[in-house]
Amino acid sequence: MASFAHKAITLGHPTGGVTVDNWKQVAAGWTEGKVARDGEYVEIPLMLADAAAIRAYDSGEARELSAGYACDFIWGDGVAPDGTPFQATQRQIRGDHIAIVPKGRAGERARIGDGATTADRDKVALEVAMQRAQHHRKFAFLGDRAPEFNEQSATLRAQAKINDEATAANREFFRSAQYR
Repeated sequence: MASFAHKAITLGHPTGGVTVDNWKQVAAGWTEGKVARDGEYVEIPLMLADAAAIRAYDSGEARELSAGYACDFIWGDGVAPDGTPFQATQRQIRGDHIAIVPKGRAGERARIGDGATTADRDKVALEVAMQRAQHHRKFAFLGDRAPEFNEQSATLRAQAKINDEATAANREFFRSAQYR
């Protein structure tokens, strides 16, 4: 598991894996150093830093994760603890990269578990509620003739505001002495 620390995040699996010769062309981010087991899965903090990979993730085009690795195969029949028969086991697994893919073999549970997404949704919902209240206060004197509150426009404005705040916070962090 630890071999997946500090590895490249790629958009799809690069042919031949990630090497010092192709890293700049294929890396879309990286994993951090903390690798922990989470039930049947592995939890690894990661950072996406490539616009194409972020767009693919945000659009839902590529949401699942797939591990790229090398290993030694040990051939021999057996039965896994869950009762599944097998013909080989993998040993000495060495992480090469983590790919963002449309569909991974591990299924939809092998994904980016972005806690910030949930927090951002909550922030957007709160901002929309505040805009709705402000709209109703502003046009209350018109009664039935008040313009209708546009939920979709309010959501877009709220998302832009949250993104602007996050961008400003990131900019401030990178300017800080803590980063240098």
